[in-house]
Amino acid sequence: MKILLFIKVTLALLMLQRNISSMVGFYRKITISKGDLRPTLYDYDVKSLDGKTISMSTYKNKVLVIFNSASKCGLTNSQIEQFNQLYERLQAKGLEVKIKKMKQ
Repeated sequence: MKILLFIKVTLALLMLQRNISSMVGFYRKITISKGDLRPTLYDYDVKSLDGKTISMSTYKNKVLVIFNSASKCGLTNSQIEQFNQLYERLQAKGLEVKIKKMKQ
């Protein structure tokens, strides 16, 4: 379980550093068309749970973990608990954890 968490965190951090336009094929299959791609993750805005628009550039030069949550996945609850523990341990060092709920 800890290895899976480590892999997800590592992938999230790598994605923050990569240029999104280099992953056109991957994103086009999911939700973003080629015309909607922007140079970096920081050029996107997202909606918070209370409907406010948040610029991803807010998180530039910070350690940010983005976790895609799926309520029907049996692993989600244990992973959220692990993220809570990670956050409690590292929040003083600037770690931020954002959970994106997936529509199923």
